[in-house]
Amino acid sequence: MAAKKSSGPNPSEGAKAAKKKVGKSRDRGLPTKGKTLTPRQAGLLDGILAGKSTRAAAIAAGYSENTADDQAKRLLNTKGMREALAEKLIGIDEIAQGLNAGTQAIQTDTFCNVVGSKLKGTEEVKLTHVDKIAWTERRKYFELICRLKGLDPGLKIEHDGEIDHHLIVEHVHLGAR
Repeated sequence: MAAKKSSGPNPSEGAKAAKKKVGKSRDRGLPTKGKTLTPRQAGLLDGILAGKSTRAAAIAAGYSENTADDQAKRLLNTKGMREALAEKLIGIDEIAQGLNAGTQAIQTDTFCNVVGSKLKGTEEVKLTHVDKIAWTERRKYFELICRLKGLDPGLKIEHDGEIDHHLIVEHVHLGAR
């Protein structure tokens, strides 16, 4: 029986081999668009959002202590991780609502009064709640809003536009030095 002689590579085998070579890539655990994060990647983001350092978050997520810094830095610089982080953070509208709410801050002071006699058994504790404007908190929110809008706290701004009166806005910092 004679062996069949091949005149060249089988086209279907060549396509399979090319596909394997081209398509073969090492999955480095990097998120791609439309792909969900691995449990360790999600743990890394959750740890960072919980206030942990990137190293502590990476270790808590299951990355090696020896490579935690490098892994976290590499992963956080990927497009997929940045997109996932952006999805978990609050939007600009929520930030604006929080800042605006801070400008209306109220402070509640609670006072405790003991009324009656302990000997007679008529002792009673009365709590009184008093709401008052939280001036310090409001000032901090207004300063932050001004900085975010690009208004320098020491900057003097004059506007002489389409208003009836000449307007000068000057910010003076009254905080302790």
